[in-house]
Amino acid sequence: MSPLNRLILIGFLLFASGKSLIAQQSLSDSLRNLYSLEKDPSKQLELYHSIAKEAIRINLEEGSIYADTLDQLAKKTNTLKAQAISINFRGRIAKEKGSFEEALKLLYMDLSIREKLNDKFGIALSYNDLGSTYADLYKADSAISYYLKAVEIFDQLKEY
Repeated sequence: MSPLNRLILIGFLLFASGKSLIAQQSLSDSLRNLYSLEKDPSKQLELYHSIAKEAIRINLEEGSIYADTLDQLAKKTNTLKAQAISINFRGRIAKEKGSFEEALKLLYMDLSIREKLNDKFGIALSYNDLGSTYADLYKADSAISYYLKAVEIFDQLKEY
C-alpha cells in the first residue's frame, strides 16, 4: 500500500471513529435530558440504565460512576433487577480493567440476584459474561460450560 493510500485510510478511520464517539456522546446527552424530565421512578431507572450502558461504551471510569449511581437508585427504589444490572456493569468494568477475581465475584452476585428473580434472559447474560471472563483467564472448560448454559437459555427464549 502506498504512503498516500495509508494516509487516506488512517484519515478515514480517524474520521469514522470520531463520528461514532460524537454520536455516542449525543445519545448520552439525549438520555440525560430525558432522565431529568422523567418523574416516574421506574422509568428513571430504565433511562439511567441506558445512560450507564452508553457511558461504559465511551469511558470505563465514567461508566463506573454511572453504574454506582444506578446501584444507589436501585437500592433507593428497592429494585433488585436494577441492582443486578449495576453489579453486572461493575463486573464487566472490572473484567475490562483486568481485575478478573473482582469481576467473577461481581458476576456471581449478579447471577444470584437474577436467579432469585427467575430472570431467564438476565441469567443467560450472566452466564455469557462469566464465560467471557473465564475465557480471558484461559480457563476453557469453565468458559465453555457457561457459554453452553447461556446458549441453552437463549435458545429456549428464542433470543438469537
